[in-house]
Amino acid sequence: MNRIKLALTTATFVVLVINAGPYVAYGIGGKIKGGGESISIFGNNQLTRLDYGVGGGIGFELGMFCINTGYDLGLRNISDAKDCKINNQNAYLTVGVKF
Repeated sequence: MNRIKLALTTATFVVLVINAGPYVAYGIGGKIKGGGESISIFGNNQLTRLDYGVGGGIGFELGMFCINTGYDLGLRNISDAKDCKINNQNAYLTVGVKF
């Protein structure tokens, strides 16, 4: 993703961070549990592992602390089943400390 940083104060203590761009994801695991059984969600006409889409977000860096929020929208139908369309959507909030 492309990232733009804008200092909001002259001391660059507070920085606005804007990011946007494409993403690619690969599912490494996932199961559905029910009735005492655990079934993999990949293969067998269920879900494909590969996904891609676009995302964007905005956040702040306050010295060594950061907080970000964003949204990703999957552009690929990840369903293997006919007559079924499933797209990933993800909203997130992160809080962190930079070392």
